[in-house]
Amino acid sequence: MIGFLAWLVTNPVGRALIVFGAVGVSAALLWYSGRKSGVASVRARQQADAIKALKEKVLTDNEIRQMSFDDRRARLREWVRND
Repeated sequence: MIGFLAWLVTNPVGRALIVFGAVGVSAALLWYSGRKSGVASVRARQQADAIKALKEKVLTDNEIRQMSFDDRRARLREWVRND
């Protein structure tokens, strides 16, 4: 094992392998950290959209709840097809 490490340090090919390995590991870490932050960003946006949709649903439900029976019926007729 020590012979292999000595070859890596003293041989130009070994040094090149060390450099390429370090660059590869650095690139992989950068890619992973970027992907991780991108996933967190998407999840945060999805949660914000879900909260916005829930607020809209509550407002619509309250609006419908305050309508009279006839007004509700008229509003529902807009959603029904007349075949």
